[in-house]
Amino acid sequence: METNDIDLDLDIFSNTKHYEKCKKEQAERNKKYYLKNKEDLQKKQTIYKNKMRKTDVKFNVSSKMANRLRNILKKDGIKKTCKTFGILGYPKQHLIKRLRKSLTELNRISEAKYTWRHFLNAELHIDHILPISKFNYKSTDDEAFKLCWSLENLQLLPAKENLEKRDKCENFEEKYQELKLKVSGF
Repeated sequence: METNDIDLDLDIFSNTKHYEKCKKEQAERNKKYYLKNKEDLQKKQTIYKNKMRKTDVKFNVSSKMANRLRNILKKDGIKKTCKTFGILGYPKQHLIKRLRKSLTELNRISEAKYTWRHFLNAELHIDHILPISKFNYKSTDDEAFKLCWSLENLQLLPAKENLEKRDKCENFEEKYQELKLKVSGF
């Protein structure tokens, strides 16, 4: 190894130390700025999120799923410890594909012709075919939790129908077993 190579290696090492020091200092400045301007920043973030929910399907789906999941887990005394789609076990693209298929099925049986715009305007809800309240789980690792939030248990439903349906489900045990078979692939 030539002398220049050694100097180069030392420069990289010292730059890394410098970078780490600057990174910590910047994090501290950011924290102070946030605390000083917290209300204003939160208002701006709320405006941004509301705009995105009305215009971006992926953002809307992610936001609704994250909020719903957080609220359900909180109600059941379970702490959400990682990102929504990490807990659910599938990427948001798979959920959107499932909802797109559900939208097609809904349009096939409905007189109304629904689009993503109806979803963005909250005229369509993400519905659990078998209601969340019927599942008994203690953690996000439980089979019942995975079944409850599986793609096969989710569909788009007109808001009015979903609100009228509430947590009603006839023949839950039979449908639960059918869902287990669908999810397992048999």
